[in-house]
Amino acid sequence: VTNIEDIAATFGIDPEQIQKIQRPALSRFLTSLANNTILMGFLFMVGTWCLISEITTPGLGVPGFVALVTLTIFFWAQIHNDTAGILELLLFIIGVISLVLEIYVIPGFGIFGFGGIVLVFTSLILATVNFMIPSSNFEWNELINNMLTLLLSGVFTVTLFLVLRKPLSRMWFAKQLIHTEEENTPQREWNEAMVHLEHLIGKTGKTHTRLSPAGKVIIDGEVIDVISEGDLIDASTEIVVNEVTGNRVVVRRKT
Repeated sequence: VTNIEDIAATFGIDPEQIQKIQRPALSRFLTSLANNTILMGFLFMVGTWCLISEITTPGLGVPGFVALVTLTIFFWAQIHNDTAGILELLLFIIGVISLVLEIYVIPGFGIFGFGGIVLVFTSLILATVNFMIPSSNFEWNELINNMLTLLLSGVFTVTLFLVLRKPLSRMWFAKQLIHTEEENTPQREWNEAMVHLEHLIGKTGKTHTRLSPAGKVIIDGEVIDVISEGDLIDASTEIVVNEVTGNRVVVRRKT
């Protein structure tokens, strides 16, 4: 079938009875964007990078906003392409919340961490196919290809993030996204007026929960909320207080 006449001949109807429906140009353009695998892959990688940055470095805000925008566009494109719906979106949101709980609230790598990864991965896979359970060889091949593509993209993004995180943090544009010490001076002085923990500097203790990087430690029998210098420190590890700014206590592993 190559034209309207062929369609009419196939169904035995008058070609004049066939009504042409022209989709709006904007709709056709959006559909072409949603079908652009390179663009969608780029959005996924940027969103994942910024999401990891926001989770591992709380308080920045900008990476979280960029992750929200890019991942929203990613899911919107899949919804527009009829491959994603509310289920995939909910699975992704619940997965991210589970990962945040695992990192900052619940010590150790347990059910929330593993479950969060599974939910996020499942939501992204379901968002790229238009079926729930494959029922043909074609659908199985599509599912496997999408899983491999997503897995490789995720591994590449995480590896790139770990390799380039420190070099990028010293670049000009990154410094514009992170508040400098001078910009934080008024807030820091106000915090110091409210809470005085300077006496903890140099004191040693043990981690009460896993620091990743935030968590709790026990110093002189008192449980204190702290943050590490960026390292992940397991529970029951000896630490020393390295810096105190208001109620922000920074610790490092005792050597």
